[in-house]
Amino acid sequence: MLGPKGAKNLYEVIPGSEKEQITVLLTISAEGTIFPPLVVLPFERVPANVAASYNPDWGFGNSKKGWMTSDVYKGYIENAMLPYLKSKGVKFPVLYLVDGHKSHLSYEVANFCVENDIIIYSFRPNATHKLRHFSKN
Repeated sequence: MLGPKGAKNLYEVIPGSEKEQITVLLTISAEGTIFPPLVVLPFERVPANVAASYNPDWGFGNSKKGWMTSDVYKGYIENAMLPYLKSKGVKFPVLYLVDGHKSHLSYEVANFCVENDIIIYSFRPNATHKLRHFSKN
């Protein structure tokens, strides 16, 4: 659950069958460093009070249903991940492992990564559950 620091009420119960979804993308380095997350909210236009309540270091995006899109993902790499890597003095090129979700595999994302010395490697779609199984053994 995400909310402003010190908030006492972080949810509201709404009667009916309305469903909303947010997507949170976490990036973790091989050494265990957790990068600023990307939060995708279900708004066509994000209300100013909602945008103002998020940490300015986080990636922040929106899509109609709160799902990851190629544009939102590229925005995260461009505006949160790359600046974070540079601020930490990380030596390039970097290897960025991603799951096979279609939002990670657009031409625009691949081109941006090539231009910025980020080697993006995608696992096959639906393979991450198998990798989790192997990591437990």
